[in-house]
Amino acid sequence: MFLPVVFPELGLNRLFEAANKPLFAIFGGSPDDGDAVDALIEMLGDRTGARFVLQDSGPHPSTQETLAALMSARLGRLVDAGLSGLVLTSPTASGVMERFDWSRPLSEGAPSANDVTVSVASERGVPSSDFAALMRELATKVGDEALFQPDGVHLSLAGRLALLAAVCKGLTGEAPVLDGLAGELAKGWSEAGTDEKVSASELPNFARLVSEALAREG
Repeated sequence: MFLPVVFPELGLNRLFEAANKPLFAIFGGSPDDGDAVDALIEMLGDRTGARFVLQDSGPHPSTQETLAALMSARLGRLVDAGLSGLVLTSPTASGVMERFDWSRPLSEGAPSANDVTVSVASERGVPSSDFAALMRELATKVGDEALFQPDGVHLSLAGRLALLAAVCKGLTGEAPVLDGLAGELAKGWSEAGTDEKVSASELPNFARLVSEALAREG
């Protein structure tokens, strides 16, 4: 079961405010959940400057055709509702079983689930951001265990910071300045005694790695 998650809970609107961008983003997750799309559209309503952000997660449909049809239908409904937004590719840690790894081919000689997602987004005129590629680059510097929870699918707190930055860059076209947000998050993690691979003291340096990686994307 999937319910839309309002991004302010994760600090995204703070990034937008810092960039003087009046944006409000909703995050959607399931490729075949029509109720979630309905809820997303209803929540956005007539909000000025609203954008949707969509990223599939969990097991992907077994065939290229099924995934393409589901993604096209969902994006079509959002576009028909007059909404604009961003589609993200889905990252996983190395070694995650194939059905959860959206970067692996759906079958021999077939594109990956992420490839299908990007292709359909392009056909629908919706911009996309290769968040999976960003996470792979970051993993070469800090390791998968710093970016994901032990299941290799759900993001760690550091991974979520990278997600926020990627969304901000994808929606605004500008790499966000993360120093302030990283400092606030580090304080909160330290006070809560959070057990994360990237510690509170290491978070500002990690934020700089994220900013540098996004800046290289152009």
